[in-house]
Amino acid sequence: NSKTVLYRIGEDPKKRNVVFDAASFPELGIDTKDYPVAKLIKNNDTYLIGYVSNSSTNWDAFYTPLDAVLSNKKITWKPLFTREDKVVKNSGKFNDNQFIYKTAKGASNFKIAAVDINTPDFKNPSVLVEERPDETINDFVVTKEGLFFTTVKNGVEAKLFQVTDQTEKRIKVPKVSGQIAISAKGKEDPNVMVSIKGWSS
Repeated sequence: NSKTVLYRIGEDPKKRNVVFDAASFPELGIDTKDYPVAKLIKNNDTYLIGYVSNSSTNWDAFYTPLDAVLSNKKITWKPLFTREDKVVKNSGKFNDNQFIYKTAKGASNFKIAAVDINTPDFKNPSVLVEERPDETINDFVVTKEGLFFTTVKNGVEAKLFQVTDQTEKRIKVPKVSGQIAISAKGKEDPNVMVSIKGWSS
């Protein structure tokens, strides 16, 4: 019977403003043993995402406009994806009316795809980055300068790429790396923070 609760500083802490749980939203089919977690992916997003987390490899997810939650209006959660869509946990990002995500569906080394948030068709998504035969796609971020993603080969050779207007290019990093971690503030900011690790003799 876990719940996600919205609390604002200064409010009565005894008052539970529940925004995502099994009892309040029975139409979602959340099991009482699940952990319904609602979160904001980026602080400038206009949607709140709700994950139905549990011990399974993949989760179900729903979404709702953030303004309805913040203005205490009736919350209407809409289905986003199911565990059968094999969306990698916590990989999704909102980009205006797009939801961009990493998936293992039909791609054991992963691929990056996108759907329209108004009509999310996870059976026929737009594939932004195809699966690589000998590299695993690790992470990606969305910025004002496009989509950046990383790959790793055999666990020891990591690469960084940028995708803009369906054109992909590799970005060289200062040293040979075994792992590249990337982060960004969001789609309105052009910067990408890059951290590299490598093997030393």
